[in-house]
Amino acid sequence: MRVLHIVESAATGVGRHVVDLAGGQADRGHVVDVLHSSTHVDDAFTRGIAQAGVRRVVAVDLAHGVSLSDWSSIRRVRDYIDTHGPFDVVHGHASKGGLLARCAARGRAPAVYTPNAFKTQAADLSSASRLVYRSAERLLARITSGLICVSPEEKSHADQQGYRVKKSIVVPNGIRSVALPSRSEARAELGLPAGQPVVGFVGRIAAQKGLDLLIRSLPVVLARLGSLTVAVVGDGPLQAEMVALADQLGVSSAISWLGRRDGQRAMCAFDVFALPSTYEGFPYVVLEALYAQVPVVATTACNVTSLLAETGAGYAVERAPALFADALLDALDPTCRPALAAGCAIAAQRHLVDRMVDDTLAFYERVCDAQPVTSIP
Repeated sequence: MRVLHIVESAATGVGRHVVDLAGGQADRGHVVDVLHSSTHVDDAFTRGIAQAGVRRVVAVDLAHGVSLSDWSSIRRVRDYIDTHGPFDVVHGHASKGGLLARCAARGRAPAVYTPNAFKTQAADLSSASRLVYRSAERLLARITSGLICVSPEEKSHADQQGYRVKKSIVVPNGIRSVALPSRSEARAELGLPAGQPVVGFVGRIAAQKGLDLLIRSLPVVLARLGSLTVAVVGDGPLQAEMVALADQLGVSSAISWLGRRDGQRAMCAFDVFALPSTYEGFPYVVLEALYAQVPVVATTACNVTSLLAETGAGYAVERAPALFADALLDALDPTCRPALAAGCAIAAQRHLVDRMVDDTLAFYERVCDAQPVTSIP
């Protein structure tokens, strides 16, 4: 097949998803092109896509938010399709990539869309913005040949919002098998205590990641356990505010602010991984935790509720400090660890990158053949 991937914000989880998918498709002998923003990229995407074996990678000037320049961006993508195509599938990733793919591919190729979290899932979105994004997604759904959701929760949201597309499917993200350090090695690398429970957080210290919820849960957890280390891996615009909150609540001594590190290696140092986000698509950090056999405590807004419930690899709770604290205490209970570890192993095996690539290609074929599609189990 000849596949064109379009992504505007080629960074963090979305960029990783595109690298893994495009690279896996190229490994299987398909002809793959990638168009991405010239500004919204990170080093991991740049390195990964250069090694992915795709035919052509092109950086294009794309506006990050909604902009009048989107019309010229659509024309540039359409010109690319006409010049370097034909393509069997044009696959757009995240909201801007999805917009460009669906509008530019119309009349030229089937358009497939992977939202990686709909904008309308954001808890802090204003009513006016929510109406605009919902209306736009409903209109674009009419020219969407196939919708690939990365979690059952994302698919349910699409159905509830009335995003009616010709065909839709759930294909969760996948993770590659890699060699990881032992717990003692990982703790030594991070300077964490060897004999103390460690709860880890990996991500940007920004509003979406909801680190304040984890910090607000700590007084209850510390009162029960006595000693605990919370390892915060990452940085971001709200770090000073989070440090001040920890001081205000009297839990500063329990928190190690570690800055940017290799998140996947850091996972091995944790007893529990905490994901207190306000919304997510299907976060890779959860897969990294499960692969390291580290149970997860997340909010129900993280789109991993079904995964954790089905495998027994952790807990998903509503965004309330008391509930989050109780879940952390359950996950840290030594009597629960064997069952949680077994659940992590089951979940990790279900979410390997090869399955993600194969299931996506199977969906492409069914979209192109205009055959009925049901969710891949």
